[in-house]
Amino acid sequence: MECKRCGKCCLRMIIEIDQDDLDREPMLAGYVRPIKNPYTGQPDGPGWGYAVTHVEGCPMLDEKTRECLIWETRPKVCRQFEPGSNQCRWMRGEISLDRIRETRDKIRADGLPYDIDGRHSIFL
Repeated sequence: MECKRCGKCCLRMIIEIDQDDLDREPMLAGYVRPIKNPYTGQPDGPGWGYAVTHVEGCPMLDEKTRECLIWETRPKVCRQFEPGSNQCRWMRGEISLDRIRETRDKIRADGLPYDIDGRHSIFL
């Protein structure tokens, strides 16, 4: 499915990045903070990565055009996001979390694997 360029994913998605993302797009460095261990409150090593700090959406989203300012070098989490997926449809307000949970429970009951690629995930 084609992206509708609504910007909802950029406004709502938690954008976690790693050092590879920072190396590919240095502009992100001014907008990141280390992800901290919830128990210690401290960064838990380089494997934890970073989160883009944003209150009103990703700072790399052009407010007027709804286009990504760093499209070619965007983070992996953005590259893996599938337009039209249930996660996308949930962010656009087209389906409820209850519907997503029902699908997730059915997948688990059927014994199907689920992973982060979007094909068999809780957002399926």
